[in-house]
Amino acid sequence: MENIFRKKTKIIVIVIVVLITVILAILEFSLIKDYNNERIYYNDDIIKRYEEHYEVVIYDYRTMARIYFDEVINKENILDIMEEANGATDIRKNILRKELYDILEETYFNAIENNFRQVHFVLNDCTSFLRMHKIEKYGDDLREIRNSVRIVNDEKRYVEGFEEGRLYNGYRFEFPLFKDNEYIGCVETSIAFTAVTKRMGTLFDHQGLFVVKKSVVDNNLWEEYIEENYIENIVLVDYYYDNEVFEYAKDKEIFISISEDPLATKEIKEKSSELLKQEKTFLINIESDNKDYFIVFLEIENIVGEHNGYLVFYGENKIVDELRNNIIIKTIFLAILWLVLVISVFIYYSSRVKINKFIYFDKLTGAYGQNKFEEFIQKELERSKRYGTNLSIVGFDIDRFKHVNDTYGHGIGDAVLREAATLVIDNIRINDYLFRIGGDEFLILLPNTGLEEAAVVAEKFRKIVEETEFSVEKIKNITFSIGVVQYRPGESINEFVARADTMMYTAKRTGKNRVASEL
Repeated sequence: MENIFRKKTKIIVIVIVVLITVILAILEFSLIKDYNNERIYYNDDIIKRYEEHYEVVIYDYRTMARIYFDEVINKENILDIMEEANGATDIRKNILRKELYDILEETYFNAIENNFRQVHFVLNDCTSFLRMHKIEKYGDDLREIRNSVRIVNDEKRYVEGFEEGRLYNGYRFEFPLFKDNEYIGCVETSIAFTAVTKRMGTLFDHQGLFVVKKSVVDNNLWEEYIEENYIENIVLVDYYYDNEVFEYAKDKEIFISISEDPLATKEIKEKSSELLKQEKTFLINIESDNKDYFIVFLEIENIVGEHNGYLVFYGENKIVDELRNNIIIKTIFLAILWLVLVISVFIYYSSRVKINKFIYFDKLTGAYGQNKFEEFIQKELERSKRYGTNLSIVGFDIDRFKHVNDTYGHGIGDAVLREAATLVIDNIRINDYLFRIGGDEFLILLPNTGLEEAAVVAEKFRKIVEETEFSVEKIKNITFSIGVVQYRPGESINEFVARADTMMYTAKRTGKNRVASEL
């Protein structure tokens, strides 16, 4: 309960902070508009150079990918394996998969040394056959999530471009495979964007970052790989950092005087917020340590031309004019205002959480305290009467809890209470309320819920508790005796609660570890 309350409060704070940031960013953007107009030509030239060098880097890797394909992959023995695999049984496919891996293992590791990340074979029905980079992952249908595979399969032609996959993103070179002029599948070689930023870093003497739209990642990547491959981006809230590129950039200490993370500086946040919405290549100018810098956001599209992210690079800007000092003064004022407002919001949030934690919640279990029960149930009763909705209560206690305290001590008993309450909180609905009434007795208030539905809820967490192996030393399993009642028009709160208590003891008398209910 406490965590739910904190989460709701935190969401309000986050909304306020984001709102403050957006407002101040709009003000800053208006201040620098004229300044940027003076430097449009120079900025366009910078962007052009980065785009050209990006094309050069891709051209080099495209050439290497073509060499791997022509010299190693597009050979009779490999084509024979792919042709047979299309009609093979699962057992035979596993044998063929191993044969193919063994043939290409040396080449694959050579490709890794040349900054390639993936070599991936796909059958002619768009199912993955062999991921050299993750051999245990195969058999998934890629048609709906991989445009490159779909295009090669449908049009029988080579395609290339950035694409998010099931496991990793990459710039992909997708080659169709033919045996005796018959299409038998395709093979992909791809590079991580770490390779791109490394190569461009040698050209420009500074390392870049790579950010990808969250929606692209969330809709394509297997969930277990999101946390591994991406980290949250507190500046570009709709984007993730590519973790591999980010960690490489940190290790190289490439941010020098700007900061460890240039995207985290307030100037970048303010100046880029509106431009990011356009999902096009752009450049911004910032100042750090009395030097002017430019930051290029080089748009990365996927294979079908949709915006997917940005390569982000910076460099020192040698062209400086008198407008800079004026902009600095105004920017500092806005930055201080932003900082004061955010700190004020967080001070308010922190104090409110502390006060409410003391007033609202049971210190041991995190459930609402008994002193809040009457307030909450009165509010829900009024709402139930006003809208004609049902209201139910679930009362429960821990079976043989006195035995636990007497045998193992109150420390163990408190640990059992804490873990049991957490289980219930995690498995009731977000609009339900859990109260600790005293000792091991609890009540759950279920707004807008009739008896039948309340009994289902009770049975759900009874079963979960029964089947859960507790982490408490010496206590592996516990059970609940549960009573469920629905509010009867005209009865008092005490009568309502007393009926729930009666049903709970009915469940206990009739064998424990069960749910007893009464309309």
